[in-house]
Amino acid sequence: MSNFGASAIAALLAALNVTTGDSGEDTPEAAASNAAAKDGSVWIAHSVEGRLHTFTPMARLKPGDSGKYKLRVMRDGAGGRTNNSQGGRLPEVDASSGDPATLARTTISIDDGDDWAIELTVSFDNGRTAVSRLTSAGAETPEE
Repeated sequence: MSNFGASAIAALLAALNVTTGDSGEDTPEAAASNAAAKDGSVWIAHSVEGRLHTFTPMARLKPGDSGKYKLRVMRDGAGGRTNNSQGGRLPEVDASSGDPATLARTTISIDDGDDWAIELTVSFDNGRTAVSRLTSAGAETPEE
């Protein structure tokens, strides 16, 4: 990976005020925490199979919540640079389900040593915004 690419990702993460922690992969503890998340919270589920990383943006919505989401995927490595985004309207939820809403799903190939960052932004129509990020350094940093 070029130094420019790593520097560009580092600068982007700094500009986004991203902090890092120990692990970005889902654990039973993280899953339990996500399941108990309060209404309006958002997170990114992450699973790995070989070089394929699947990112699934999730939201704990209540009936009547409306708004839109945007998922940004940034990767920089020996295979090149990727900067993609996708988004849409929040789904309507059933009051009785209690299940978190899956907003989208994206899978990308990531090699050892690649730098990456995933950012989910949910903008509710009531003016509130919730953000969650995962990075190759491993942290999920939800903001509300």
